[in-house]
This record gives sequence, C-alpha cells and structure tokens, in this order.
Amino acid sequence: MSVNLSNIHTSTAKGLGRLRELRAHQRIPCNIAATVECHGRLQPVRIKNISQGGLLIVGAYNLFTDDEVIIRTLRGRHFKGRIAWALNSHCGIQFFDLLEKDDPILRPNAKG
Repeated sequence: MSVNLSNIHTSTAKGLGRLRELRAHQRIPCNIAATVECHGRLQPVRIKNISQGGLLIVGAYNLFTDDEVIIRTLRGRHFKGRIAWALNSHCGIQFFDLLEKDDPILRPNAKG
C-alpha cells in the first residue's frame, strides 16, 4: 500500500491558505494579565496576542469550541466572544464585535 504525499501536501497548503483567509486582522503580540469568565467561573489568564477580531489567551483549562466567554483585563477592559479553538491551555477567542482600528489596546506594548 502506498500513500500519495502530493495529496497530503496539497491539502495542507489549502488548509494554510484558508487559515490566512480567516486571519484577516493583524495580530499584535502582548502579555496582558486578564481573567476569562465561562460557565459562571473565572480563571486567570494571559492575553498573548490581540487583533480587531479576537485574541489568544494562555492559562485557561476546560474551555471548549463555541463556549461564550468574557475576557476582563486588570485595567478594566472587557471583551465578549466565543472560543474559536482550544488546545491544552491555549485558546483563540473570536470577538462578537470587532474592535475599532484605532483602539488603544491594539497599539504595540499596550497594557490592557
């Protein structure tokens, strides 16, 4: 039995192209302390990157795709969205409403 690697490569390339389409907004690296609220419980997390359309958190457990969440920074900002993907303690959050392009949190080195 043989495996056609060209199909795997093509499929992977198409998947990466789709990922680029989904990432329509530039990610801004950051390291902001926050909490995530889901199903009535709070967990401390770090926001590792943010864009107009969502953010990446690290440190959350038992969150699952499509869970609705509220992210709150220690400086009082909050963001409502849903879990787009979760892997171990990392979660991608898609905002329900896009941030404005000039939102201060999208500036490099923003404090949240």
